[in-house]
Amino acid sequence: MRTTNKLKSCFITLSIIVLVIVTRNDATASAAPIPFVSIATLAAPADVLDRITLAGEYTDADVQQLSSSLQLLQKQLPVWSQYIEEAKPLVIAIDLNEGARGRAAIAKCCIAGGRGVITFGFHLGQSPDDAGQALAARQVTFIGTLVHEVTHIRDQRAGRFAPKTDRQSCVAAEKSGLEKQVQVKRALAALNLGAAYQQVLDEQINSEATALRSRELWDMYCGMFDH
Repeated sequence: MRTTNKLKSCFITLSIIVLVIVTRNDATASAAPIPFVSIATLAAPADVLDRITLAGEYTDADVQQLSSSLQLLQKQLPVWSQYIEEAKPLVIAIDLNEGARGRAAIAKCCIAGGRGVITFGFHLGQSPDDAGQALAARQVTFIGTLVHEVTHIRDQRAGRFAPKTDRQSCVAAEKSGLEKQVQVKRALAALNLGAAYQQVLDEQINSEATALRSRELWDMYCGMFDH
């Protein structure tokens, strides 16, 4: 699908990262199961990783990014920390094959034990185009993406949206995650996290809020249903 340079420049995160909901009836979903390479349950300070299983090709840096981001929310934004807690149990998997297919994050609910699965196609805090990104930018992008995918899992558990079978159902499901992504960044922007974070947050919030109102964004996410 072709995306204009204007959309790419005004929507830093979402023009790079295509966030995909996978449901049983999704016409774009892969039929193959998520290829877990390994599974391990880990502990972290303040139990932020409690009831989270890490799987696939994850590294120590991935664990650190997940843990530090969850600790930031727990200490500074307990409402959003609770939002993620309510989506547990979760599996956070890294599958670089998904990234090679252009999928940066996929959410699916629910597997054995009612777990939601979020599979990242890239190592946590990275993106296909993160060369030169500062730590603050990578963490803000990751937190927004995590909340986006958690929203899809919560929505799927609650049966809030029909499977994506046409443009209307696709927009409804995706809009829920995208709006929460912007909301958590606005909450982060209200904190005193420092100049580096503030600049990144202001840029991402403005570009993402603008893109939510653009037809180009929805053509990118749901245009496949117009054919």
